Order: sequence, then C-alpha cells, then structure tokens
Amino acid sequence: MMMAFEYLTQTIDLCPGITYLIIENKKLFRNTLNALAADEGEELFVISEDFKPLDFKKKVFYFSDILNVALNDKKINNKIISELESVANEVYLESLSDIKLRLLNLAEKLSFHFDYDYSYTDNLETSALLKLLEFRIRDDSSDSLESLVLCVRILQKHLGVRLIMIRNLSLYYTTQEISALESTFQSIGFPLIDLECSVPQGIASGKFVIIDEDLCQVVDTP
Repeated sequence: MMMAFEYLTQTIDLCPGITYLIIENKKLFRNTLNALAADEGEELFVISEDFKPLDFKKKVFYFSDILNVALNDKKINNKIISELESVANEVYLESLSDIKLRLLNLAEKLSFHFDYDYSYTDNLETSALLKLLEFRIRDDSSDSLESLVLCVRILQKHLGVRLIMIRNLSLYYTTQEISALESTFQSIGFPLIDLECSVPQGIASGKFVIIDEDLCQVVDTP
C-alpha cells in the first residue's frame, strides 16, 4: 500500500504496523486534522493498493479520539444490521414470518381502541425489526487500545477498511504500549498512520515521515 500526501515530494510505502506522519508546521497539522474530521481526507491524501487508488471515504477510517473508540459507529451498525438481515431472511424465515404476522395482528387489535381511522404499514421490513432489538457490539475492555484493535478488526471484516488513521498516539500512551500496538498491527497485517506535530521520543520501531516547519520532507526508519 502506498500513500501520497499533498506536501510530500515522494510516495510512502505503508507496511503493516505504524507509520508516523509528523507535521511540525502547526498550521498544516491543524488543517490536516480538520480535513480528516470533516471527512475530506481525499483532498490531501491519495492511498493506493496494487497501483490502484482506494476510495478514501470507504477504505480509510480516521479516529479523531482514540480514548473513546466508537465501536457502535453508525456505518458499522448499519453494515452489521444488513448482514443480520440476510441471515434472518435466509436461515430464520419461518420465525421471522411468524413475528411479522403477530405484529400485524397486534396492530389490527389496537385499531379497535380508537373511534377514528388510522393507517399502519403492513410491509414490515426485516431491518426495521432488527433495529428494534438495538444490536450493539459489546466491549468489556477497560483498555482503549484493546478497544481500538477490536474496532479495527470489525472495520476490516465488515466494512472492508484497509487503513486506519489516528492522531497523537504518543500523547496518551507509553512507549511500551505503543510497541505492543505496533506488534499487534504487524501480526494482523494492517497499516496504521499516526499523525503527530512533533517527533515522539523513545519509539524504537515504525516508519517516520517528517514534514518540518519549512515544509521540507524527511523519511526515516529507526
């Protein structure tokens, strides 16, 4: 996988593990984070795989707050509901049909409790029934990095996400925790880009791509 960034003079090879994109120019760093938060990352980045550009909005996922990982992000929930709907329609059709029939019978009985006419749908969608059950991904971990890894696995499996972007990893975690995260991403064969505004201290692995105050580029692998 390769990354091109508007202010880099060369493309960067994204290997499994962590690539640190260090933007020391504060204005550029701020503008980059704002673009990602506004879901406009494709204006600054081009991510390609096998010489083909990826759809940034679909294949790249940006965590603006790694301390509060949104396991039940709307995109994730909608995709899981869609997959559950397929299973319900294909495997549990008889049970599903019985539930729909019971609900329609209830609606008809309720209609007799009013002295005026009203309408209700008799076309009950499976997805609507599943949403009533409020399926949510459980996360019993108290460790935000474990939650991050779980969310990445879900994004990879259900949404086909190919790249994760986060910010300020070194601000919140020790070098030992970051090293463990690096090993995890390497083992699952997944690339992660961490955006920083200064070079993290004590990091012994990963790739460093530095854009300094004068917008000059340095690429280094410790």
